[in-house]
Amino acid sequence: MTMTRVLPLAALFGAACLAAAGGIARAQDVGDVPIGEIGDPQAGFDYARANCAMCHALSQEPTPDPKAPRFRDVANTPGMTATAIRVWLQNAHHPTMPNIVVEGQDLRNLTAYVLSLKD
Repeated sequence: MTMTRVLPLAALFGAACLAAAGGIARAQDVGDVPIGEIGDPQAGFDYARANCAMCHALSQEPTPDPKAPRFRDVANTPGMTATAIRVWLQNAHHPTMPNIVVEGQDLRNLTAYVLSLKD
């Protein structure tokens, strides 16, 4: 990932990461979501494949849209937490992305999937 792609990605998550500055969250630690209710990474992958893969790379493959970050790169952004992912998915209203808001169990599952991609 080039520096020109890392900087916008870091800016996108900056405010959410600052709000979650208590450390790196693990898949079972998602703010107000009780442990054990984080979601199912496989169900999150299935959701991503059906709703996100037309623009985002879901793992290591090249991204279909060069402006859309790979989910693996999102997961490995320094300071990335479950809270930051949740904020991004619930407020993804940037010009290059459709007005999609992920909620409920889909949000938990997709968060679990993205976090499962951390190196």
